[in-house]
Amino acid sequence: LAKAMIFIDGTWLYTNTPRLSELANRKDYHIDFGKLPKVLGDKIAERIDCEIDVVRTYLFGSYANNFDRRDADAVQRRLDFFNMLREEHHYEVDTFPINFFGRRLRRIDREPGDNFEPREKCVDIAMATAMLTQAFQDGFDIAIGLLGDLDFKPVLQEVRRLGRRVQIVSIRTSCAPEIADTADPQRIKDFDTIWLEDLVGPLELTYERHQRSCESPSHVGERIVWTTFRPRKGQRFYCDTC
Repeated sequence: LAKAMIFIDGTWLYTNTPRLSELANRKDYHIDFGKLPKVLGDKIAERIDCEIDVVRTYLFGSYANNFDRRDADAVQRRLDFFNMLREEHHYEVDTFPINFFGRRLRRIDREPGDNFEPREKCVDIAMATAMLTQAFQDGFDIAIGLLGDLDFKPVLQEVRRLGRRVQIVSIRTSCAPEIADTADPQRIKDFDTIWLEDLVGPLELTYERHQRSCESPSHVGERIVWTTFRPRKGQRFYCDTC
């Protein structure tokens, strides 16, 4: 049995998810983050002929702060996403604010000539710190990094020097050539890269019909109904009629 931990560059993944939608030919494609640890664990287990126990999944990301209130819904959706990962799937989520100085989030929505570039801070360093700390503390045998930036090269090399193995998971069109290189002259990984676009099917979030009991006090008739809705933890389920 090998212990693994997943470290996700959330900003990179959030930015590149539309690419997976294109490959799946589905505009409404979403990753099922509940499935992600098991799908990746099973994929690695096939490679090393050993059962993988994914003991922890980390995601590091950012959110807009001090922004134009017209973008409040977009900001709240990202915050809700982070909360969902924590509450529903028990991810360790570390997030950092980006100061927009009262601006709109999208450049196209700003005044002409406004060349402001939002600068994300701490995300890469936080992810690298967590990876090194867990490597020192014998937290994992294999570090699974969902990333595409070469900025992570030093920490990946150091994790390997500490005797841990590294598995990179990325997207072909959003991955630094040095990371994608199967020859791996930089010595940053122990296995060939796993490409998310090859796993769009197993990782797809699907809403299958299932039976659930309506919790509305005013419900009339049989409470067990068919639905595709899956309430979040602690959220009461009301049928469509109620």
